[in-house]
Amino acid sequence: MSDLLSTPDLSLFAQLLRLRLTIPLRYRRLPLDRLLASLDSPQDSAPIPHLFQRIQSCESWIDRIPGIPRSCLFRSLARFALLRHYGQNVTFLMGLPAASPSLPGHAWIGVNQCPVEAATNPYLVTFRYPPA
Repeated sequence: MSDLLSTPDLSLFAQLLRLRLTIPLRYRRLPLDRLLASLDSPQDSAPIPHLFQRIQSCESWIDRIPGIPRSCLFRSLARFALLRHYGQNVTFLMGLPAASPSLPGHAWIGVNQCPVEAATNPYLVTFRYPPA
């Protein structure tokens, strides 16, 4: 992977950075289902090749910026918003570890009903958007 972002990826970077900066405040002000509804705005646009990998490349740069929340929750909310914006069939999921529900939960996304970067341990899904 190159250290530099290509010109089209600069737009993705700016969109993702804006989301990662604004979502934490919106999360504190809105119930989760309303926040997700506000982030769910698919656009009619041409497909972007390797979109998720390009988002990950942008994230590797954003995660170097001090003060940007890096939790799975805020990362997954931003991924959901950006992928939905580009018309992807994406689901936001939250869950608790199946083996020990008293441990901290996890948030992730699914694209076309397949988990993306889900944790290695199985999770019991406790929240899904959009609902199944």
